[in-house]
Amino acid sequence: GIYPDREVTFSFTINNEIPNIECSLDYGESTKDGFTIRYNPGIIYDQVGDSLLYINNTLVITIDENSPTELMETERTEDRDGAGDYYIRLISSSGNVILSYKVEIKEPLNVWAIVIIVVVSVIVIAVITIIIVLRTRMRIR
Repeated sequence: GIYPDREVTFSFTINNEIPNIECSLDYGESTKDGFTIRYNPGIIYDQVGDSLLYINNTLVITIDENSPTELMETERTEDRDGAGDYYIRLISSSGNVILSYKVEIKEPLNVWAIVIIVVVSVIVIAVITIIIVLRTRMRIR
């Protein structure tokens, strides 16, 4: 009874949009060559507001109201030290993860590994062929 009646108004927006960041690989897929991600910073800003795009804790782009509205690409290719897991994350300005997925670049086989595989395959085929030929020529008296 001492305090007068008060009126308080709250407004908030619930946003369940998922930003469109395309990767040349599907979620969790692996490659030996590399991958490319495509995104439009202007559309991502319209969907989720200020955000940061990271690949393995490396900042790729800061998305804000001044971001370009054309399609952009970021390419990661395999090199001598490029094999491993790559985590692509879109993080809001408040630190919440909006989008995250993993891409794996596998180390390609070197020349010696390929030579060993070919030699072993030829030996196995030769042994199988010799066994089949000897069994068909064998005579029982």
